[in-house]
Amino acid sequence: MGDIYQIRVVGFKGETKTIDVATAEDEFNKTTVSAFKEKLIVKFPELKGAQFRMMFTEIQLEDSDTFSMRKIQNKSTIFLIIRMPGGGGGERIPPGEDWSRIHNLD
Repeated sequence: MGDIYQIRVVGFKGETKTIDVATAEDEFNKTTVSAFKEKLIVKFPELKGAQFRMMFTEIQLEDSDTFSMRKIQNKSTIFLIIRMPGGGGGERIPPGEDWSRIHNLD
């Protein structure tokens, strides 16, 4: 029996789980982030249908990335980060303006 190539994943709540990815180095290196996400759902069922990002070092992983592209190796750690709705489009307060005056909080 050959080696099992694995990735450690840190979930939203800080829990760490190990995911079996491949039984051969070449297969591991060619694994796409999209294919890896499918394996994640088995260990993290709460991810099904969820909007989340995966980070390796300081890099956000994209679905089309392969492990070799991002230099992800056996036993590397990937972090899951939930996507939050919102961002942008809100009222901007000009520099020097008093926020409480604009929103009548006095």
